[in-house]
Amino acid sequence: MDENKGSLENNQLDNNTNQGEQSTEKTYTQAEVQALLQQEADRRVSSALKKQQKEFETKLAEAEKLKSMDETQRKEYEYNQRLQQLEQKEHEFAVAQNKLEATKILASRDLPIEFVDYIVADDAETMLENINTFDTLFKASVADAVSKRIASPSPKQGQTQQKGMTKDDFRKLSIVERTRLQQTNPTLYNSLKT
Repeated sequence: MDENKGSLENNQLDNNTNQGEQSTEKTYTQAEVQALLQQEADRRVSSALKKQQKEFETKLAEAEKLKSMDETQRKEYEYNQRLQQLEQKEHEFAVAQNKLEATKILASRDLPIEFVDYIVADDAETMLENINTFDTLFKASVADAVSKRIASPSPKQGQTQQKGMTKDDFRKLSIVERTRLQQTNPTLYNSLKT
């Protein structure tokens, strides 16, 4: 069993050596990997601790503020805090409703709904103006792109290129192609057939 394990490790070392020759990837030792993982863990813990420290300091400052207030001031302060929270929630709800409505309007106008985040506004009038502007610009852009594609001439199937044809090119044409050339451009045909 130890021989199998030893030969398996040798095969892995050979494979790693071959792979190392083929690619320029950096390999790490187990200790280096552990050190990198520890550094990342330390960074995350430090970040979380800083965030918690800021939150704690904010709560402590608020507690000190509340402590220095009398009962009516405290109630008024708490009332204002709740009012601010409710206004924030109301604003978030209004934006969510506007986003839903904008999605419906975009879908009904056959516009891509992926742009809804760029169109949503706090009030309905601004949002409708944004949608109308986007609708106009988007459709104009699509129409422009389509007209550019249509404007580029597509080669007509079955026609030979008549400009720049040499006598060698003419000799390589089949009888059907020569006949078609005679019918479409008799001057060129007569100049090449001699």
